[in-house]
Amino acid sequence: MDAKSWIIIISGVGLGSYLIRSAPFVIGRKVKFPPLFLDWLIFISIGIMAGFISKTLFVKGSQLYFGDFFVQASALAIAVLFQLKFQKILLSVFLAVLAAMIIKVLLG
Repeated sequence: MDAKSWIIIISGVGLGSYLIRSAPFVIGRKVKFPPLFLDWLIFISIGIMAGFISKTLFVKGSQLYFGDFFVQASALAIAVLFQLKFQKILLSVFLAVLAAMIIKVLLG
């Protein structure tokens, strides 16, 4: 994929995520949402992050790639754990990439 495609994809996902997460607060002034629904909104960012990271880690070209499965799975687990803890997608992705690089260096 070229840079233009990535910019369109990231912009579209960002806009969609923003609209999904902000709509309940705009509409919520008139309608009361159950707490379970508001808690569910947390998982939208985790789903978006998982989509970005899994594509980055497990797809090479147009095929699934599991050559460095331990490194890939470790980076994904770290990203998900940081996302659950801090609720910041950019920080989670950065730390996952950093962890993958450190693990690759340590394993040689």
